[in-house]
Amino acid sequence: MRDYIQKVVPMYMGKIGFKYNKEFLKVYAYLIYTESGQIFLFDTGLNKMFVTEKNKILQNLSFFIEVDVKKEEFLGDKLKQYGLQKKELQAVICSHLHFDHAGGIAEFENTSVRLLVQKREYEEAKKLADGRSFEYKEEDFACLEKSENLVLLESKFLVDGNEMMQCLETYGHSAGHQSLLLQGRHKNMLLTGDVAYTRKQLDEGKISVTPFRKQEALESMAKIQELAKQCSYVICGHECDAYAEQEILL
Repeated sequence: MRDYIQKVVPMYMGKIGFKYNKEFLKVYAYLIYTESGQIFLFDTGLNKMFVTEKNKILQNLSFFIEVDVKKEEFLGDKLKQYGLQKKELQAVICSHLHFDHAGGIAEFENTSVRLLVQKREYEEAKKLADGRSFEYKEEDFACLEKSENLVLLESKFLVDGNEMMQCLETYGHSAGHQSLLLQGRHKNMLLTGDVAYTRKQLDEGKISVTPFRKQEALESMAKIQELAKQCSYVICGHECDAYAEQEILL
């Protein structure tokens, strides 16, 4: 099946910073439109509890993380800004379940929108969300436990059987991290997720400081570096200023 990607719209969803060096990482999610009119979402931004119940969700993050996000930068408000309702999305592709990527998952509770997560990621996140890992927050994905729309993937996956939209297993940064390869009629796009936070990091082959498994992270980096050579657009996990809130035509 071929349903070419028509356009991608990166949405700015706030930023997180490290108190010790004041370095901020910007958070993004991506609307993906196909030629047939279907709409998908890659990643979901931060949990709205960072405004409504900040102390509760910060917990073990408060010692070294700062979160700067406005009400209008949460997923529900972002979709409204683009004239969309949650039910209009065909599926949500989760790169991984760290709090800065999975915070909007709860928005899809009691909907029929499918949530595509690597099985390895979901199983590891459930183990670590009890406080042993600052990256995972149970408030982000607890709703998945009884969800009928959770789709657990194992390795490479064609979204809805469409070879123009491929989930790629890129394990290492987290247990079951995945990236997304999109093909339009004229151009291709690679959404790396956190395999690389920035293009500089990708070009230099530098993985994050504390990967889940270093060797897997290095192998995924090498895979993404090769795929990047075939793509007109390569958007890394926390660097998208040049395209934020703009339509990228493929």
